[in-house]
Amino acid sequence: MSNDDPKIVPRRPERLILSRRALTALGIASLALVIGGGILLARLLKRDERLSTPPPPVSQSHTLAPTAEPTLPGIAGFQAWRGTERVTVLVLGVDERASEFGPWRTDTILVLTLDPNSLTGAMLSIPRDLWVDIPGVGPDRINTANIHGETINYPGGGPALAMATITENLGIPVDHYVLLNFAAFVGFVDAIDCISLDVPEAIYDPTYPDAYYGYDPFYINAGFHERVCGEQALKYARTRATFGSDFDRAARQQQVIYAVRDKLLTPGQLPALLTSAPELWSTLQDGMTTDMTLDQMVALGLLAKDIPDGNIRSDVLDGSYTTPTITSGEIPQQVLLPDRQAISMLVREIFEAEATAVKAPAPTLAPTPDALLDRVAQEAATVSVLNGTPQAGLSVLAGDFFSERGLNILEIGEAGRVDYAKTVIYDNGDKPATARYLARMLGVPESAIIVTGDFQARYDIQVVLGSDAFP
Repeated sequence: MSNDDPKIVPRRPERLILSRRALTALGIASLALVIGGGILLARLLKRDERLSTPPPPVSQSHTLAPTAEPTLPGIAGFQAWRGTERVTVLVLGVDERASEFGPWRTDTILVLTLDPNSLTGAMLSIPRDLWVDIPGVGPDRINTANIHGETINYPGGGPALAMATITENLGIPVDHYVLLNFAAFVGFVDAIDCISLDVPEAIYDPTYPDAYYGYDPFYINAGFHERVCGEQALKYARTRATFGSDFDRAARQQQVIYAVRDKLLTPGQLPALLTSAPELWSTLQDGMTTDMTLDQMVALGLLAKDIPDGNIRSDVLDGSYTTPTITSGEIPQQVLLPDRQAISMLVREIFEAEATAVKAPAPTLAPTPDALLDRVAQEAATVSVLNGTPQAGLSVLAGDFFSERGLNILEIGEAGRVDYAKTVIYDNGDKPATARYLARMLGVPESAIIVTGDFQARYDIQVVLGSDAFP
């Protein structure tokens, strides 16, 4: 290693811990807002300044569905989503390389959903290695559905088969899709003059892949980064060089989406976007396919603006919902087997909630399903609670709160320091249901859970309370 290489200090393996702000930001349909808003700005600039040259021509495979010039009433000629039913969009990020001609795997898989009646929304990240039954193909990783769809000439192509795969295996009806490549992502982040990221832990990935099957090492320090531009943002969203691997990557991808949304809504950002709107339009057109019209994308983004912060949730199909295994057969594969019961419960929570009007932000603590409580009782975990904040007596209050709900609290005390901004839940004894239950009671995201595998620890679970606990 040369003197210029970053110095890597050994540290306890951790999963990504996202801030409470990132996971409760008003951004569940941020991708639709990003795409629709960017296209809207480009169209407005073209109209208002009467640009004499049209956007560069694009290939048919990357062209939006044709749409007439919008004439809807409302903001700048558009209005919010007209439908009354829940709308769900599958977002696919393709591993498209310059040396390949496709079709490509979809190594980013996000499901976005909005309910215009209850004004609620959610974002669910699906790991690329989830082992599923692809309709008309058979068992395979979920990220190959797009390839199979193109290869077998499935009606609607790869994205349509990916949508069908999600519906058949996870029970999620999908209405639309958006497929993006790396170039579109990089170009868009650069066009909005980069984003800001709060990086929870240093990441060093010496084997980060380049576009030609070589290496393009990636390193980023922990802490707040005011300007993270396209290439670096892509690496941050794609790297697997953290303890949680794909699960951490899914959480980082959600973090980046929220960061893009925050940048778009920053005061003074609109004039800059207007200046770069023609380039933005071209970037999105060249790197995106979708079955939505321009009007639909913009309207969906406008609908997202009306959703209260407390009505948005983010989830990842992580180790609580999957089991790592190696397939049998001629070529063994490392995959993730879905816990269909746990996933079904999560899907019901997110996608089948009764659509009742919400006049105020939803409660911070989501209702706990009976099935989860049953699993908590079966685990019978021992718990330690430490206070990592300046608030005196917080661990005592939390311990009493947990005890009243049947948990076995064996220790209450103070952490070694009082500057924990985020709560950390260390799962030492393979007690995933209890860890998730604790996160729900504390009002913190499940990404706060760190699975240590330390079965020699004095407690099955140790909670270090941060300033984000009990919001």
